[in-house]
Amino acid sequence: MTKKVLAFLLTIGVIASLLAPAAFATGPAITASAQIDNKTREVKISGQISSGAGQQVTVKVQGPQNEQLYVNQTTSLANGSYQFVYTLSSTAREGQYGVVVGGSGISKEEQAVTSFTYTAGTTTPPVSSGGGGGTTPEPGVVNLTKDDLKGNPSAGKVSITIPQGTIGGSNGSAKVVLPANTADIIGDNSLELKSDKLTIVIPHSVLVILQGAVPADVQATSEISLTVSTLPKQQSDSLLEKAASGDKSGLNAAGSVYEFKLTVKMPNGEEKTITSFEEPLEIAFAIDADADQALLGVYFIANDGTLEYIGGKIQNGQMLAKISHFSIYAVLEYKKSFTDVTAGFWAARDIQVMAAKHIVYGKTESTFDPKGQVTRAEFAAFLVRALELKASGVAKSPFADVASDKWYAGAVAAAYEAKLISGKDAAHFKPEGLITREEMAVMIARALEKQAKATTVADGLLNKFGDRGNVSKWALEAMQISLQANILLGNADSKLLPAANASRAESAAVIRRMLDYAGSTK
Repeated sequence: MTKKVLAFLLTIGVIASLLAPAAFATGPAITASAQIDNKTREVKISGQISSGAGQQVTVKVQGPQNEQLYVNQTTSLANGSYQFVYTLSSTAREGQYGVVVGGSGISKEEQAVTSFTYTAGTTTPPVSSGGGGGTTPEPGVVNLTKDDLKGNPSAGKVSITIPQGTIGGSNGSAKVVLPANTADIIGDNSLELKSDKLTIVIPHSVLVILQGAVPADVQATSEISLTVSTLPKQQSDSLLEKAASGDKSGLNAAGSVYEFKLTVKMPNGEEKTITSFEEPLEIAFAIDADADQALLGVYFIANDGTLEYIGGKIQNGQMLAKISHFSIYAVLEYKKSFTDVTAGFWAARDIQVMAAKHIVYGKTESTFDPKGQVTRAEFAAFLVRALELKASGVAKSPFADVASDKWYAGAVAAAYEAKLISGKDAAHFKPEGLITREEMAVMIARALEKQAKATTVADGLLNKFGDRGNVSKWALEAMQISLQANILLGNADSKLLPAANASRAESAAVIRRMLDYAGSTK
C-alpha cells in the first residue's frame, strides 16, 4: 500500500469519525448554498432547515483573511427555506469567503459550512453544503465606482445615466450602489441619477450626512445604496383603493408606484437607513401620455392608504417634485367631484383643477358651495397654497385680530411675509371680512410680482368698463394688471364691480388663471 493511499484512507477515517455522531443526531438539520455575482458583488446565501417554517437562522461570513464581514439573522419560510442577500464592498479582496449557517436547535457541530470565491468580473457558480434553498431573480443593480463619479459637473450636478429598463423593469427592484464617500469624490456638487422612468437628484448636503453616518476609518470601504422598488399592480391597486375610499375622490395612477429606500452599509454588514432629509431630494417621474396633466400631483402613500399631497410641476414631460422623506410615492390623477357643481357649470373645470392641486377644498366632503362668499383669510390661504409658501417660523403677522390659534394664522403670516397682503389698517387685517374684487386684484398683482410675472398695462384698458370710476385709487394699478393678464374679467354688462364680494367659484377661477399665466398649470 502506497503512502498516498494510506494517507487518504486515514483522512476518510477521521472524517467518518467526526460525522458519526451527527448521523445519529435527532435534532434538526440545515443546508447552505452560497453564490456571488462578481459583476455586481451581490452575495446570496440560501438553504433549508428541516424543522420547517418560523425557525431562527443565523449566518456569518468571513473574508479571505478570516475577518468577519457579515452577520445577520432571519426566520425560515414555508418548508424551512431561508435566504440572505447582501453586497460585498467595492473594495472587497479577491479570494475565498467562508460561510457558516446555524439556526434554532442546531448545534455548533451541525452548522452548515460553505464558501464562495470572489473574482472581479466573472460569475461564480454556487458552492453548496447540501440540497435545498434556491435563488430568486437578480434585481437590477448598478455599481458606481469612484471613477464613474468623476465626470464633469454641469450646473452644480454630476450626472449619471442609469441603463434603460433598470428601474421599472421586469426585476421589480433596482439598486444603485455608491461609495460612502461620494460627497468627497464629487466635491460640492449634487448627484443626478437619470433613467427612462425616474430622475433623482441627491443634494450634496444629503450625501454629506450619508457619509457622516459611517465612521471615518471605513468610509472608503462602505457603501450607499439607493433602492427603487416598483410595486406590483395588485399591491398598488390595493393602496389606491384604500386612498380613494378615505379621500372620497377618483384616483388613477399616471405611472408606476414606487417605494424608495436609502441605506448606508459598512464592511461588517451593518446597515443604517436614512428616511428623512433636511434638504429635499428632487425626483422627476415619467407620466403616462394619456393622463390629464392638469389633475396630476405627486403623492406620498402610507400603508393604510392615507395620502400626503407633495405637489410638483411638469417639466419636459415629467412630473418634478421635492421629496423630504422616503417611502411610497406615485404621480396620481386626482378627480374630485361635488354634488353642487355640475359638468356644465361655468367654473366646473377651474374648481376641479384647483381641488386637484389642493388649493381649494369643499365646504363638506361632497359639496363645494360655488356661490358662497370668500373671506380675506380664505383668499390669502388660496394664494399661499398656490405659491407653495410657508412662514419662516420667525416672522409673524402684525395684526391684532389674527389669533395664533386660528386655522388661517399660518397662511396670513406667510402671505404677509411674502408681501401679498396688507391690513385694513396697521394693526388689523379683518381676516373674516368678505373679500372684494378689487382687494382680490391687489393680492393677485402682488402674487404675479412674487412670481416675476409682472405685466405691462396697455393705455386705456379701463375705458370700456362703465364703472371704472368706482375702482379705489389704491387698487387702480392692480386692477389694470389683473385685467391685462386676463385674470380678472368684467361681466356681461361691461362692469368691473370692484366693491362686489367674490364667490368661491370666482376665487377658484382667478387662482387658476393666475397660475396659468405664470406657467404653473396645464
